[in-house]
Amino acid sequence: MPVFKDISCSIQIGSSTLHEYGDVGDDQSSQSPVTKVVYIEAQESATFSIFCEVLPSYVHDATAGNRVSFRVYIDGRAHCRRSINVKEHNHVCELQGSYGTDSSGIEFVRPFQFAGVLIVEDHESDVRVDPSLLATMGEISVYVVRTRSVPGTSRNKPKKPHAAPEIRSIEKVNEKALKGRDLTHVTKCAPQPYMPEAPALK
Repeated sequence: MPVFKDISCSIQIGSSTLHEYGDVGDDQSSQSPVTKVVYIEAQESATFSIFCEVLPSYVHDATAGNRVSFRVYIDGRAHCRRSINVKEHNHVCELQGSYGTDSSGIEFVRPFQFAGVLIVEDHESDVRVDPSLLATMGEISVYVVRTRSVPGTSRNKPKKPHAAPEIRSIEKVNEKALKGRDLTHVTKCAPQPYMPEAPALK
């Protein structure tokens, strides 16, 4: 799994971690000082979670805040976030999908799910995809930010009902529009929601 400054992220299907390929950070000529890039092989229709961990070797800087926040972007758009209090024992965070709250204030989640993309021939001109959407389609990005808990705020306060956000997606794309890019799958929300096994902090 990618490890950066003693923080790791991985994609898991069930209890299995997907193998990563082509860590750009291993190439000194293309290494970014703030980014790790890897590739995974998507599994058609499989639901998945994003696991983030603050490793024991992580050095806590009290001046930078006591929390590490993980913000997930799906296909270029901010989608969900969770955080870890590095002063506590639980240093693992699971982002399961698109979170919402029902009318009783109970949190539910629609899991992340891989979906295949149909590549059509150039002559099928009726297929139109916004270039800005296509540019980041197929990407799962996790931004890591150090934050601070605000004294006097409660994470147990009642939540207002809201629907789980949808993920913008495409089902097919014109081959010419890809410009040689290898796009086979995107991410969507599974239709059936469920209750998370354990409350996740926001």
